[in-house]
Amino acid sequence: MLPGYFKAGLPILKRLQESGFEAWFAGGAVRDLLLGRPVRDIDIATGASAEDVLRLFKKVKTVPGGLKHGTVIIVVHGGKRYDLMTFGRAAPGKSILGRLKRFDYSINGMAMAADGTIIDNYGGRKDIENRTLRTLRSPDETFRADPLRILRGLRFASAMGLSISPEILKAMRRNGKGLKSVSAERLRDELLKLLESADKPSGAFRLMRELGLLKYFLPEFGKCFGFAQNKYHAYDVAEHTLMAVDRLPKDKPLLRWTALLHDIGKPVSCRNYGSARASFIGHEIIGAKMAEKLMERLRFSTGDIRYTGKMIRHHMWQYRPEVRDSTIRRFLAKLGMELFDDFLLFKGADRYAKGKGEMGPGRDIAFRERVRDMMRRSGVLKVKDLALGGKDIMRVAGAAEGPAVGKILKRLLARVLKDPSLNTRKKLLAELKGRPGGENKRGEISPPARPARTEK
Repeated sequence: MLPGYFKAGLPILKRLQESGFEAWFAGGAVRDLLLGRPVRDIDIATGASAEDVLRLFKKVKTVPGGLKHGTVIIVVHGGKRYDLMTFGRAAPGKSILGRLKRFDYSINGMAMAADGTIIDNYGGRKDIENRTLRTLRSPDETFRADPLRILRGLRFASAMGLSISPEILKAMRRNGKGLKSVSAERLRDELLKLLESADKPSGAFRLMRELGLLKYFLPEFGKCFGFAQNKYHAYDVAEHTLMAVDRLPKDKPLLRWTALLHDIGKPVSCRNYGSARASFIGHEIIGAKMAEKLMERLRFSTGDIRYTGKMIRHHMWQYRPEVRDSTIRRFLAKLGMELFDDFLLFKGADRYAKGKGEMGPGRDIAFRERVRDMMRRSGVLKVKDLALGGKDIMRVAGAAEGPAVGKILKRLLARVLKDPSLNTRKKLLAELKGRPGGENKRGEISPPARPARTEK
């Protein structure tokens, strides 16, 4: 019996076949089924043209360049996604075997009929059993056709525990320059797929370095290999980084990506290199800016860039029991409470990756409990959490709408972060009206007046 995801796609196969076209489940979905891995998206290979598919189905979504390459996307009930690939002009005889021959690796070159019968004319099953990665055509031809297949191969090997022959590795090195022509979006997506599919993606990144690939899309990270640290670290920057990445859960690919970039500022900021007392002052600030620029280059979303930038910028912050509540509130206001749990996960991985003996989670547990207690008592961390708003400022302080109002709100927030009990409408109005503080001529809130000294 077919698994649920395949069963839900049977009406698509049936509609195509009733219209006189071949239709098969194909590619990575069949591979993952044989491997016993979770099946996400499913490819359907069909003899219908893209125009035929658009005519036969209502819920169709095309992708940029998809029609040109014979690919459309059908989204059926439940949000399940099925990618339809036509046999196309390049497939000999426009048959399923011709279409499968155009896949990148043998483990992907299989198809399955509606009754569960599997077509495997290119040895994909055997390669899965032997845990071998093999191209369906010559490696050079495969990688010239689409250089991204190099990174896909490294991902498959890392996620599925496959061995790569020296011949294929050499071809990857020879054709690596082609990665310069791959779109930023495709590179980004492939790297994130690696981070969310492999238990330990570090092996793939080491191979990228050995094959000379990083310089084409992650040169900032490539410079971390072999860059020694100091007496507080057992490994160079890159090895420390990869240990941290492996330590984090793969269902958090953006957090793993952040860990991958968190120390790229060290080679730039290092002082006294080669000494046990080497320092990296400000590397978190430099690294955050570098990471943000790198992510803009790879077309990450604004939200993802902001997430990574904040995490890297604040990753050197250390919790100690003696730290005041007001200091913790100011830190959380900068980081964002929504990032706090991921921040603790990352800090634990970062400590572990120093290689000097893992510190227990006791401090993180204490930090989390303290923050939860603080948030129960007062959840004010942002301007929008204040008991007063911009209109109140304009009415009471007589300030015109504009930057001056924002400055006053930020100063009120600074006071509330120090003393949460001030966050009532009555007390904040008193602050604005000058009881005990007031505004000066520049629209700034003045500090409370000190009592006059008396002679004794």
